Amino acid sequence: MDTTDQNTSLDDFLTWKVSALRDYLTKRGMTKDGTKSELAALCYSASFLKIAVIPFSFEIIKTNKLDYQNLLKINGQALPDPLQIHDNWLDEKNGMKKFPPVYISDIVNLGRTCNHVAGLLFRVEAANKLGASACTSLPCAWKVPSRIKGVKPTKIKDLRIIKSRHGQSDSKRPLVCQSKLQYQPIPENKDNLDTFSAVLKKSIPNACIYKGFVTENVEETVTKPVSEDITSYTIQNIITNCNNQTDFLSNMPKYTESEIQKVMRSTVGQSSNEKWHEIRSGRLTSSNFYEIHTKVQSYKKKEGRTFDPLISRLMGYKKLNPNIRSLKHGREMEPEAKSCYLVGMKKAGHTDVNITECGIFLDNDMTR
Repeated sequence: MDTTDQNTSLDDFLTWKVSALRDYLTKRGMTKDGTKSELAALCYSASFLKIAVIPFSFEIIKTNKLDYQNLLKINGQALPDPLQIHDNWLDEKNGMKKFPPVYISDIVNLGRTCNHVAGLLFRVEAANKLGASACTSLPCAWKVPSRIKGVKPTKIKDLRIIKSRHGQSDSKRPLVCQSKLQYQPIPENKDNLDTFSAVLKKSIPNACIYKGFVTENVEETVTKPVSEDITSYTIQNIITNCNNQTDFLSNMPKYTESEIQKVMRSTVGQSSNEKWHEIRSGRLTSSNFYEIHTKVQSYKKKEGRTFDPLISRLMGYKKLNPNIRSLKHGREMEPEAKSCYLVGMKKAGHTDVNITECGIFLDNDMTR
C-alpha cells in the first residue's frame, strides 16, 4: 500500500485500513478522529490539495544547517563561521566555568573579599542590559566642562594635588537632610482600619489577614445533635423484612410528629454528623431530587442510559470527596448565608427572627 502523495481516488482511500489512514493524516498534521469514511474523505482532500508531509525535527535542523553553510559561500569559497571563531577568546561554553574571587591587597580589608567589587559588576551588568554605552566606545577627547572656564589640558606631572578637608569648611553639610527632618508620618487611625476590614471581609471572608486580628469571643448558641438510636428509620433497616420491590413499596412506614422531630434532632450538623449520612442514604432529598428528575426524563427520551453512577451516590456506595471546591465553598459560606438571610427577614418586617440548626425532616407518609 502506497501512502505517499500520489493521485489516489476516494475509492482507493476507502480500501485502506484505519491505521493507514490515520498515519497518512498524522504525517500532514491533520486530525485523525472520526469514522473510516470521514478519515478517507480527509485523506482524499489532503491528496487533492497536495498538502505536504511535515518534516521531522532532525530534518528541519539538517536543512537549516545547509542553508546556513550556503550563506557562508562566496564565489564557491566557504568562509569561516564567525560564530565559531574564538581564538584568543574565552567563549561561554568552553571558557571560564566560574568567576574567580576578587581580592584587594589593602590593609583595611585584611585580605578579605571586597563587596564593592561585586557591586561594581552588578552596576556594569545593569548598564549593559539597559543598553548604556561604555565611555571607551567614544573617541578619546578632552571634555571641556561647561560651567568652569579657563580649564586647560594639563599633564599629570603639572597637576596640583591638594588634600580634601571634608568637614572643616564653613559650608558644612548636615548629617540629616532637611526633608527627613520635616517628615511627618501619618498617624494610625483605628476607625479607618476597622472600616477597611469590614469592607474587605464582605468580599473575602476567609482572607488570611483576619487571622492577625484579635476578635471578641462571642458565645453563639449552637444546636447540638441528640444522642438517640434512629437505626430503625434507615432505609437499610426497612428493607430487611422485604423480599422484593412489591414488599418494599407496600411496607412504607408512616411517621408521627414526635418521630420526625426525633430524627431531626439526631441529625443536626448535617454532613459532619454520621447519623445524617445513615438516614440520608437511599432517600430522595431536596438536594438530589433535581438530579434524579433530570435522569428519569433523559431516560424517557432515550432508553439504555445507565443509572449506576446515580444509584451508587444515592445509596452511599460511593462517597463524594468533601474537599471538592463546590462543597467546601458551600460549607465556608454557610455563616455568611445565614447572616444575609437574617438581614433580609428583618428588612421584611420580622422582628423576632431566630435561626437554629436543624437536621433531616422525614416525610410523615412515604406511601404518597
